[in-house]
Amino acid sequence: MSRQKKSIALLRYSCYVCDGHNYFHTAGQLLRHLSTVHQIDYPSRPQGQRRQSDINYNYISDPNQPFDDVQLGCPSCEYCTGAIYELEDHMKQAHESYQTTRMPYKQYVYRGEYYDKEASNGVMNQIYGLANAFKEHLSNTAHLPPPKR
Repeated sequence: MSRQKKSIALLRYSCYVCDGHNYFHTAGQLLRHLSTVHQIDYPSRPQGQRRQSDINYNYISDPNQPFDDVQLGCPSCEYCTGAIYELEDHMKQAHESYQTTRMPYKQYVYRGEYYDKEASNGVMNQIYGLANAFKEHLSNTAHLPPPKR
């Protein structure tokens, strides 16, 4: 019976709030990012506890080494996945009791929780003003011949 060779996976820590656009080399860096940028606190794994070996992957952390796959690791436990939405689901479900939000504010994603009518009206008025100025400019230049080449 032959043993199947394990794939080499680059272990990254990615922020699900930023939709996976921010990668970190360590779990601690991701935990600090979540806390300082998004005001979400998760527990860290116990000090000195290494990630256990996986049946399918040998994990590496150096992106300069050759690898077969990228896996996103949970900074609070052993969970790994290849999809950011699965990491988000895991962190919200498995670590929800530890999640504390100091401010209900997400820097990168507007989900419609807050609405400032005065500010929104001001922005919309500026947009309408620019659109009308642009229309007026185009109507004033419509009678001109096209530029010569």
